[in-house]
Amino acid sequence: MNRLLISETMDPDGAMYRWCSPDVESLGWDVLRIPTQELIHHLGIEAYNAFLRSLIRYWRPHVFMVHPPYDYLIEGTVNASKKVGTRLVAYGFDDPLFLDALSEKNQLEGWVNNIEASFDLYASTSSQSVDTLQRTGMDRAVLTPFATNPQPFALGSSGVPAVTHLQESVVIVGRPHDKRLALVEELLEQGIAVSVFGHGWSGVGETPEGLTIHGPLTREAMNSVYHHAGVVITTGDWEDVHVPMVKYRLLEVAMVGGFQIAQACDDLRDYFPETVVPSYDKASDLAEKIRHYLATPERRHAMAKAAREHALRNHRWSSRFPTLLESLKSADRPIRDDVIETSPAGYRSILMFLGHLEEDRGSRRLAYELFSEVVRRFPGDVAARHGKARYEDHIDAHAAAATDLEAAIDGLKTSDPITARGVFMSYPRGPRPLGLGETGYLHPQAELHARLLLALTQNAQGSQATALIESMQDPDLVVAVASILTIPRKPAVPTVWLELLERALNASPTHLLRTLRDEREKWLRECTRLRAQISEAN
Repeated sequence: MNRLLISETMDPDGAMYRWCSPDVESLGWDVLRIPTQELIHHLGIEAYNAFLRSLIRYWRPHVFMVHPPYDYLIEGTVNASKKVGTRLVAYGFDDPLFLDALSEKNQLEGWVNNIEASFDLYASTSSQSVDTLQRTGMDRAVLTPFATNPQPFALGSSGVPAVTHLQESVVIVGRPHDKRLALVEELLEQGIAVSVFGHGWSGVGETPEGLTIHGPLTREAMNSVYHHAGVVITTGDWEDVHVPMVKYRLLEVAMVGGFQIAQACDDLRDYFPETVVPSYDKASDLAEKIRHYLATPERRHAMAKAAREHALRNHRWSSRFPTLLESLKSADRPIRDDVIETSPAGYRSILMFLGHLEEDRGSRRLAYELFSEVVRRFPGDVAARHGKARYEDHIDAHAAAATDLEAAIDGLKTSDPITARGVFMSYPRGPRPLGLGETGYLHPQAELHARLLLALTQNAQGSQATALIESMQDPDLVVAVASILTIPRKPAVPTVWLELLERALNASPTHLLRTLRDEREKWLRECTRLRAQISEAN
């Protein structure tokens, strides 16, 4: 199986989430996602590149695709790629933002020479940038427009608030940089009300009449907003710099069936015709088109549907990636022809470290994505399954949590720490990452059993919960599970909770004798209450 190493965010709410990997996997490739933007801030340049070199040497990818200037590659990593025959592909989607600046400083030629010596192919979403690079001496620069895949754009996710009230609204999503603020002000002057979503809008001063400010969106909520909005305005400028360019958002809106009016730029018509995605040059032109399309909803809906169909036919990585491979072949840089099966050294460790770090920081969705990626490649990883289950419990996905917790308990059969078996000691109290769980036991099995009991009862699987209690033969394990479940939550089924407490009260623990002594009176009172509750229910 061919292998692609790719820089791709794992933050579900981050820019360009899963923009490429699902389609390449559908072509039969094994894809290893590197969360560059999440990792670089924790590791720094040298340690990040050391991690990459380890992956490249042991996993031996056929292609490594990165995104200049956000790749942070150093010469040693480039050399490591060449040594194992990995084709290094630069995929630039922000080239117009920095190539002109390099040219003005008379640094473009030197930059191009470095790129030419380092990369096997330079693919850019900007035709103007490709022309500039080719004129400067980069023969292996090719135009590769943005592409995507349907996976990140599912609608109807649970927990996403309804936004059908936006059906006649004009929407802008993104931060309030100077160009965007100026556009909003001009639209308001033209009598066009605007709803804005994103970080920073609440701090722009007094809210003028006609402007409705919302906060940042999750990816699922953003998809819903794009889909239901009357008109989405897709801007092309970058912050306060006038650089009209196609952005990935153009495809994001199209893929969820949203209607959009896009800022005019050179490459726009390489993506969609005017009859599908109309464009604007200035605010007065935009205001006129907004009024026209809001007044013709049937046409607007038909155009949005056509844009989605056009994107699915023409802007998928399932077709764009094979074209990249052909470009490598045309540049006399074909990929290796081998089927060596290797393991991505260090990948699991880095993702688990980052997952627990992000969970500790409160970024639960990102942590869940990282744990899920580990489980995808290493299904028996106990801590990854446990981490997934914590998030699934948080969102009330109890059946999924039970599945992960059962797999974690089963995984302990092959990864049980030798000297900690049967030892129920706890670490000193205090904040710590969650690699061993929240409760601080030396051995994670007690917390795994406690969480599984909760998940099973929450999912109305009382008989399975009872069977789990009966399977717990170690008296210390029984006391530990009961102690964990005393605070903050108890099993939802009273008979299950009663059975566990009775087992704990009759246990003869070795390590947790003091715990049993401290909890005994409280558990006895709880048993009395539970028996009365069960009797009354019957």
